[in-house]
Amino acid sequence: MNRINNKKNLNYKYLFFCLVIFFTIGGNSLVCIAVIRERNLQNTNNYFLTSLAFTDCLVACLVMPLAVTVELIGHFPFDALACNVWLTFDVCCCTSSIWHMRSWSFLFCCLEINSFLYLVQCHVFGSLFNTSISVKIRTK
Repeated sequence: MNRINNKKNLNYKYLFFCLVIFFTIGGNSLVCIAVIRERNLQNTNNYFLTSLAFTDCLVACLVMPLAVTVELIGHFPFDALACNVWLTFDVCCCTSSIWHMRSWSFLFCCLEINSFLYLVQCHVFGSLFNTSISVKIRTK
C-alpha cells in the first residue's frame, strides 16, 4: 500500500513539474510573440522584457526538464559529458535570467528615487528638469 501511495505522489509531482515547464514556455513565448507582432509594443522597455522572456524560455527548455528528471529519480541518468553540458546551460541561462531581473529592479529603484526627490523637493528638482527653452522666430 505504501508503494502505491509513493507512486501516486511521484505522478503528481511529475504532473506539477510538467505543468510549470509548459506554462513557463507558453507564457514567455506569448510575450515574445506579442512584442514581435504588435508594432505599438516595440519600444526599448518591451525589447528588454522580451529578452527576459526569451532567457526564461531557455531555462524552461534547456534546464528545467533535466532538473525535473534529477528531482524525480534522484540521480543524473546520463553520462558525465551530458551532465557538464546541462550544468553549463543551467549556469548560463539562469545567470542571464537573474541579471535581467536585477537590471529591472535597478531601473525601478532609480525611478522610485526620482519620484521621491520630486515629491520632497519639487521646487528644486522640478526647476532642474522642467526648464523650457523659448525660441524667437524672426520674420522679415
